[in-house]
Amino acid sequence: MQCSMHNQQLIQFACLNQSCYEFKLACDQCTKNNFHLGHVHNLKSIPELLGLLSDTQQQCNEFINKLNILNAQINELLKHVNQFVEIDFSITSQTLTQISTQQLNNIITKLIHFNGDNKPQIQLASQHTEKLIQCFSNFLQTFKITDIQTRPNNKTSDIALPKYQLINSIKEYLYCFSVCFNQDSTIMINGYMDGIIRVFEFNQGNIKLKQTLSEHKGIVGCLNFMNNSNSFVSGSLDNDIIIWKFFENKQWRVQQKITGHRNWIRCILINSEDNLIISGSRDFSIKFWTKDKTWQCSQTLNQHKNELTSMSLNESQTYLISCAYDDDEILISKQQENKQWMIAQKINQKGYRLCFINNNLFTVQQYLIPVMNIYELNNSTNLFDQIKEVKVKNGPSCHCFFQSQYIQQKQMLVCKNGNYVNIIKISQSVELQLVQFIDFGTGTLFGRLTDDGQFMVTWDDKTQQIQIFQFKEK
Repeated sequence: MQCSMHNQQLIQFACLNQSCYEFKLACDQCTKNNFHLGHVHNLKSIPELLGLLSDTQQQCNEFINKLNILNAQINELLKHVNQFVEIDFSITSQTLTQISTQQLNNIITKLIHFNGDNKPQIQLASQHTEKLIQCFSNFLQTFKITDIQTRPNNKTSDIALPKYQLINSIKEYLYCFSVCFNQDSTIMINGYMDGIIRVFEFNQGNIKLKQTLSEHKGIVGCLNFMNNSNSFVSGSLDNDIIIWKFFENKQWRVQQKITGHRNWIRCILINSEDNLIISGSRDFSIKFWTKDKTWQCSQTLNQHKNELTSMSLNESQTYLISCAYDDDEILISKQQENKQWMIAQKINQKGYRLCFINNNLFTVQQYLIPVMNIYELNNSTNLFDQIKEVKVKNGPSCHCFFQSQYIQQKQMLVCKNGNYVNIIKISQSVELQLVQFIDFGTGTLFGRLTDDGQFMVTWDDKTQQIQIFQFKEK
């Protein structure tokens, strides 16, 4: 069996770490690329995996046998218990005259017996029965959800509203982890797993390869265009951030390579004036880069307890929200008058994807949770409070790349969750409506929208295609 990430390599390991969201099957090259850094002890060889599967199958068979035996014993006990609990206590003043004193004496004896000895036992049995039912309900619900979610529909919702429709697809066997567009959506840049960056001409959904860049040495998971210049920024598994500039010979070249992180660059933000770059990494840190003559690190925040998965700036770019994988806190940092950033609030909630809607409103998507939370700034306390939530589609696995994106022109939020891309309409009165969801049938899904929201470009490992969607009115 060949590795889906490195086609020439054979699968050697399986990752059994419950909280890992990387690819479960790995080759030697995957481990060299630090895909499972931090839990290598959970990597099992294929023979070990087969042995574990065999042991688990045996445990399942034994469990089913025990359940069958328990079921037979309970049915036998119920026959005897029914004889004792099926007592008729329904005596009224009318029926009292119709029974003998001996019958009434026997009923009173049973009543005393029931309340004295049997009633506590019945209450105890009832409590244990409820716990047993809840235990099996949770057990079955887990398998029910997994079963439903792992059957891809490859369908979009049928809600009669404006929606994204597939207009073009291009076969692409290389894993494409990141996409970005320039301001007028005429250039599309893709980042790949082998460190390659490809620059495409983008024309209303049609693409043409213009240049291939090969400076990075690992997965390019982050790409962002500058707002006011012909430059873009890339972040990679090789721990480096690169500033690329378009020169007069119509070629993209490295303008500066920024080093400082000790692990994979997970997310990159650029402010509207192009004088601040914010990077989040697998080394748990957030770094702020400012430019004098060259880009230099001006500040580092080390408040997160795990690898960064998402960051977002508000409209005025005075608040930064950030979250880390399996971290119980969302951090809100505020820029001070001296341009330094300080933690202003910690929200006791896990996050996986974050997105500011405006200055005072942001969304939180937890890992594979079918609900999105909405937070708003309380002007009295200057703290963000949760004000509402909206149900969304989810799936069995997900990857942090493909950040949430709010399209102001369309008042629309696009957020990936598992194998789904959810499109949510947000009104001025903060009413949220899930207007479309697209099921790609896989959590290994990456993409980006143009700034005006007219096009969405995705890549997934199921179709192995660059798919281009266009926003269509009713």
